[in-house]
Parts: sequence; structure tokens; C-alpha cells
Amino acid sequence: MFSSWQRRPRRPQTLRLRRGVRIGPREDGLAVISPRGTVLHLDHIAALMLRTLLDGHGVTATAARLAEQFHVPQQTVHTDVLGVIAELTRRKVVYWR
Repeated sequence: MFSSWQRRPRRPQTLRLRRGVRIGPREDGLAVISPRGTVLHLDHIAALMLRTLLDGHGVTATAARLAEQFHVPQQTVHTDVLGVIAELTRRKVVYWR
């Protein structure tokens, strides 16, 4: 009938900066500097998203925290968090581990 093997539970993944990527504060948010010298400017909300994710919180926890803080629907924030992650991944400054 069914095989006796079981799947190993997935370890939660956390977002990490790629080697050589630096972040620095700006008046209006955060600067993300790639090893090639490309500078990405994040506004204060995107910067808060990135910092929360880098602290080890998942996408859902980050969205819940920000939705509560800014009094907006969690689904809206969840979509925004995914967008920020997608852009930073596309620019090759972060990865999941």
C-alpha cells in the first residue's frame, strides 16, 4: 500500500545577504550595495521589511508585523514583501538559506 518512508520536515528558510553585499543607512531608508558597486535605494518601509527578514522572520511573520504596525491589510503587506524579495533576488543581493 503505502511506503514506510517519511519526508523529513523542511527547515524554515531565512533570507541572507550574498557575500560582499553591504547595507547602510540613508535619511529616507536604506542603501543596499552589491559587490559590483550597484546601489539600490530602499524606502523606509522596504528597509524595515528587509531588516525583519534578515533577522530571521519569515514572509508571513514579517507581513503580520508590518500590517499591525502600519494598520494596513496583511494580504497587501504580504504581496509587497514578496515583491521586495523578488526584486532583491533578481538583483542578486539576497538568497534563501
